[in-house]
Amino acid sequence: MYKRILSLALTLVMMLGMLGNTDAYAYEKLSLIELTDEYVVSENGEFYLVNEDELAERINKDIDFYQHDLNGNDVEQYLQLLRNRLDSLNELSCNNQIMITDSGQIIDLSAQPFSVRSSDSSSETFWWGRKHTFYTDDAARDYAYDVRMSAHANAGAAVIAGAVFGGVGAIPNGLTAVWAYSLADTVDYNANKSGEGVIVEISWILTYKCYPR
Repeated sequence: MYKRILSLALTLVMMLGMLGNTDAYAYEKLSLIELTDEYVVSENGEFYLVNEDELAERINKDIDFYQHDLNGNDVEQYLQLLRNRLDSLNELSCNNQIMITDSGQIIDLSAQPFSVRSSDSSSETFWWGRKHTFYTDDAARDYAYDVRMSAHANAGAAVIAGAVFGGVGAIPNGLTAVWAYSLADTVDYNANKSGEGVIVEISWILTYKCYPR
């Protein structure tokens, strides 16, 4: 009886310990883009940055985690780049070159010639960048080929930006052929993994997520 009570007590202590450390198991930090997205709202055809001080505080709290995505910038420099990004998109909206929906999606109204070549794909543009969904692995490989060819052309960042982002918004700083090759290789790698197609999300700060669909 004593052993049973002791066993139950130890089990209860272990359970309480696990509950007390739930954050250690369940908490996963947001990426810089995911965190920032909580503070960018779209309304009346424009983007707005809200609660900047709170955003800065949250970035500073985990500054070591976000250092890579900040790419050498401090938090205030990042926020200024973000303001510039949103101002640039709002200007395009005011000039009727793009339409910003209340859901935050950007519709290109300028009929740019840059687009994903395969019909087995779709692309969506947001303030943070572009999401490509390839419904077949071959469509993903076609995209990787187009990105690689844009880098081979050595015609400057504008050509790469057109292939990668669809030509919407300013050209991101640091967009190079080396970066484009890396993106293309990553898309090819995921096209060769199990699954039907690939999803790639590319941000204006040149971070990206790529995974099988």
